[in-house]
Amino acid sequence: MKPFGLALRLLWRDSRAGELTILFLALLIAVTSSTAITLFSDRLERTMTDQTAEFLAADMVISSHVPIPEAWLKKATEMKLDQAQTAEFSSVLIEHDELLLAGIKAVSELYPLRGFLKTTASDYSTETIEYQGPPPGFAWVEKRVLSALKLNLGDSVTVGEKKLITTKIITYEPDKQGDIYSLSPRVMMNKQDLADTGIIQPGSHVHYFFQFRGEPPQLAEFKSWVKPQLNLAQRILDIHEDRPELGSALNRAERYLGLSS
Repeated sequence: MKPFGLALRLLWRDSRAGELTILFLALLIAVTSSTAITLFSDRLERTMTDQTAEFLAADMVISSHVPIPEAWLKKATEMKLDQAQTAEFSSVLIEHDELLLAGIKAVSELYPLRGFLKTTASDYSTETIEYQGPPPGFAWVEKRVLSALKLNLGDSVTVGEKKLITTKIITYEPDKQGDIYSLSPRVMMNKQDLADTGIIQPGSHVHYFFQFRGEPPQLAEFKSWVKPQLNLAQRILDIHEDRPELGSALNRAERYLGLSS
């Protein structure tokens, strides 16, 4: 007990001298600063990841030329991943004796899972942010479609065998690709109207995108589960693989934040 008592007396003496108070305050400042930097870095990293995911309109995308098996979608549902689908193909539109090769994009109800669309009216005065695509029976088009086919908003455009009412002009899509579909004037329609067009037939050239959104652990687990089952025409897209210039920038930012932390 004597060594313990001596230690207490020395501790009391040092505390009255103020040295322990300075040490305690220094430790408190160090721990607070470290915690604050870690929290800030984590929040900033999440924000950057969410922002870059908007370029895919999802956290992860499976690209395929054929519909993927229902078992994959069921597995994603079991893992509580939000899902959306798009189908892109080319089609010739004929209105007022004018022909136009257009890129058609059929989107499901939850599209886009990340980001937003922008549309405008015929006067082009203001842009409106949209968090869903067009409802069934309607179509949103690019300005070039209206001018090429001599249409106005409110007129109908026939995609295959389905007449759709044009209601808005598309000015921005978060996941617009740099392929042949996006180089052509765009028409966006609801996926529920796709079957009525009669365009999709065996052998048709269609590009399907199956989009998923969820927490990183669930996404990583689903990716590991589905990747061995992909065929040669299917790919898993994420911000690191599909957009390498953004992925490399994001990796550098993550390393810098880790170093700061």
